[in-house]
Amino acid sequence: MVRVVSVLCACLLVWSASSAQVVTTDLFNEGLRQLTAARSTRNDADYSAAEHTFSLVLKASASNAQALVYRGEARIMRGVLALPSSLQTATRHFETGISDMDRAVALAPDDLSVRITRGLAYGEFPDYYNKRQVARQDLELVLRHPHFPNLPEGLRAHIMRVFRRATPPPADDSPRADRFPGFGAGLSPILAVASVTFERVRPSEMPVWLHTMMDELHQSPGMLGAHTATSFEHPGMFLIFTWWKNKQALNAFYYSEAHQSWMRQRAPAVTGTGTTYFESGPSQVGTELFSPLPGGIRCGRRFTPDGASVK
Repeated sequence: MVRVVSVLCACLLVWSASSAQVVTTDLFNEGLRQLTAARSTRNDADYSAAEHTFSLVLKASASNAQALVYRGEARIMRGVLALPSSLQTATRHFETGISDMDRAVALAPDDLSVRITRGLAYGEFPDYYNKRQVARQDLELVLRHPHFPNLPEGLRAHIMRVFRRATPPPADDSPRADRFPGFGAGLSPILAVASVTFERVRPSEMPVWLHTMMDELHQSPGMLGAHTATSFEHPGMFLIFTWWKNKQALNAFYYSEAHQSWMRQRAPAVTGTGTTYFESGPSQVGTELFSPLPGGIRCGRRFTPDGASVK
């Protein structure tokens, strides 16, 4: 009798495990269906549904790397959609999505779908997230994978495009050309004014891209000060006033990695070829150079930074 009970218990355990596996597989497939639909609609509710379904999968199977990486994609995309209205909400989604994706790769470093998903996502991130090198490593592994030739042609082409975007250009040791030949070498200071226009941005909001741009500007050698202003005539346009010690400092900044990375991020939006994840880059950028007026400018309070006045 004891033996019969033992056998029955063993059969029940096998049936229970098999049943749980079927349920988990069904949930996973439903999550994939929801994520695929969300990629087309780019709707927060659809991405939220996919995130919830993959969370249920992970409750049953915490080490499911594919569920983790796909939930990470859903969370990152919710962050993208939240950017125009709430930086805090967007940042929270980005951080949880990045955590999911990195854990997925740690659990299954050789899983092709996991590496593709993270590589493509990180390859589209703005440079200030410092994910370009990780994306390149992921996609290098994908390109070397024996099953890469079996992937759909459109996906292979997309992987190649993102890989090239994530690969830095070769080092250029040649002398830097003078980008501002109309200004004498001894002119000091120099005022450079840039206008940057973003679509779907309220006048009271400063996009994340611009926040990071200003932080890096203030860390640039030879930078004397900077101010931003919003255009009321053109919603979404921001004016950036920067003062530089001399032409050499401004020329060095032009060739700096910070400025070049902005130019790389700007180009797809200006040419109308937005990236998959971050399509809210600037749609217009222009720059003008001026010699500051003697004594600077006062508008209510002082506008010209200390040390940037022409005596």
